[in-house]
Amino acid sequence: MNTPTKILIVDDDPFFRQLLVRILTAAGYQVIDSRSVADAINALAQSPDLAIIDYRMPSNDGATFIKDLREKGYKFPIVFCSGSGIDQKTFASLRNVYQVDMIIQKPIHPEMFVQQIAELLKEKCVNAPSQQDQEQEQEQELDSELEPELVLVDELILNENQQTLDQFLRQENLLPESDCPITKEEQAARAVRETELAIAELGNIYLLELGGEFEQLINEINSASEQKDQVSLNRATSRAHQLKGTAGSLSFDELSKIGSILEKELIAISKADTMAPDSKWSEILLLVEQATAAVDSRLRDLNLKEAAIENEDNRDRDREENLSEQVEAKTETDTEIISTANHLSSSLVPPRVLVIASDRELLSTLETILAQEQIAVTSLQSSMEAFSVLDDLQPSLVLLQETMPSVSGNDLCRMIRCNIRWQTLPLLIIADGKACSVETREKLFEAGASDYILTPVAPLELRAKLKTHLRRGTFETLQKAY
Repeated sequence: MNTPTKILIVDDDPFFRQLLVRILTAAGYQVIDSRSVADAINALAQSPDLAIIDYRMPSNDGATFIKDLREKGYKFPIVFCSGSGIDQKTFASLRNVYQVDMIIQKPIHPEMFVQQIAELLKEKCVNAPSQQDQEQEQEQELDSELEPELVLVDELILNENQQTLDQFLRQENLLPESDCPITKEEQAARAVRETELAIAELGNIYLLELGGEFEQLINEINSASEQKDQVSLNRATSRAHQLKGTAGSLSFDELSKIGSILEKELIAISKADTMAPDSKWSEILLLVEQATAAVDSRLRDLNLKEAAIENEDNRDRDREENLSEQVEAKTETDTEIISTANHLSSSLVPPRVLVIASDRELLSTLETILAQEQIAVTSLQSSMEAFSVLDDLQPSLVLLQETMPSVSGNDLCRMIRCNIRWQTLPLLIIADGKACSVETREKLFEAGASDYILTPVAPLELRAKLKTHLRRGTFETLQKAY
């Protein structure tokens, strides 16, 4: 059985690491994520087949780490990834002495980067690190010449049986069999689409996080200019360096250029014998303001800025007030509709709600609220039991906890929607109120959720949404009946 190629990433920039993780995972590689040299040393026990190592990192630089790896006998291919220029002496040492296989300049082009990694792996025979004597090592090198060429994984591996997600779902009868099996070309095209979506999603998150980054950058620049603090100056330089590489790799070219100018200006100040005049610091702060304005413009275009600055407490309070007003301010038409629905549904089976939640406290809360509404409740703590219950129970509505072991609420929701019998079944997902961002809510609806409820669960909100979705389901049942 072929196993995925393991790639070790060593980079202190969290967003650049996430970018590499997403594009390499989509290409079928198993990624080992390390944010420092210390983490990378521990990760060597997993026997990586290739390493991608950043140049500038806190406490230790990538070139020194590569030197240590080669001196200790590690022979896997190494990609040296730098956002800074490399002098001729360092370049020669990396290439000739420490046998670095590829030197890549940030920012990267994601698709081209993956192609370069694939080509490198085709050319190189990966050897595990050896601590044995010279004779045994030579024997292993001779044997390796007779081994077949390294086979690259050309599809995403879901489990030990090498099944893709679609194959797994079909095996579990959660997707219909297709008369036309997916070709390798279609799989490759799908991987490209998934990579593009992942990069776009990461880019949006990155823009939202940059506001805090720029605040820290301004504080560090002010500290360096006012207090002559070299530590703050070094941190500001590192932050500008990361902006240049990561923003450019995510196709935010304007931000990348600003980061590059900032880095050069700050490095020049650091090398000077005397600190820069106030006018120079003003120019640097103006660059940060330009970067902030560029981010704000992007966020306005994406409709994300308002969500990023929205106060969580005010939002929850406003939601409660709005729901109270909706319940108390019923019109005569609403009352008539409810009365008619109750009359027509009196001969029907009482509403049945299936609750699936691994959190016992949440499960107990939901059961108590539902019992007060005279609703028949069936509770499950394991998402894997859902499909054995759905057909027998024929629920009127399903409540799913978003975060559960084994299969999450989102994945379970998506699986349920694959069955044509459950495509109109109301599915409400219980999400964490402290971590339910705009992107999270979008994912809930993309998975097929009818609505969502935030924790801690507000009884008033739950009752209102239950009545809305159960009433809709009752009318759909009546329309089919008549």
